[in-house]
Amino acid sequence: LWNQRFAAITSVINGNIDSDNLKNNAVTREKIAPSAVTSDKLFVNRYIDDSGWTVSDYGGYKRYTRHGVYNGTLPAHGWGIQRTDISFPAGCDYQDIVGSFISSNDQAIQATFSHFGSDKKIAFAVLNSYGQALNINFKWSLAFEK
Repeated sequence: LWNQRFAAITSVINGNIDSDNLKNNAVTREKIAPSAVTSDKLFVNRYIDDSGWTVSDYGGYKRYTRHGVYNGTLPAHGWGIQRTDISFPAGCDYQDIVGSFISSNDQAIQATFSHFGSDKKIAFAVLNSYGQALNINFKWSLAFEK
């Protein structure tokens, strides 16, 4: 009789524990091993949309990311708004930007993302500190959440 009862308990512990066996909030953040929960376990749907944005769909909101390289020309000691033909993700606006990064290997070239214009396309405010016209290039990354 004892072996039969012990076998029933062991059967539940060895692979048959489900949500009926756990009380609410029984598994806390501190009880989950680091790196144990990955995006595939969270049912994150990732894809690239028709406009080239990588979309991470978390169900309640979406994160849009995109990376690129900008190439352009600026006059000596000049600055300007450099526009691209890359549109913001559908339904996103400036206030939905949650992350940005620009990387240039040249200290005399300064670039930031620009919000000039109402066309909702990626644009940069770029400064050329050199005394000559210059071809510029830099890497960029932008993230939106909606």
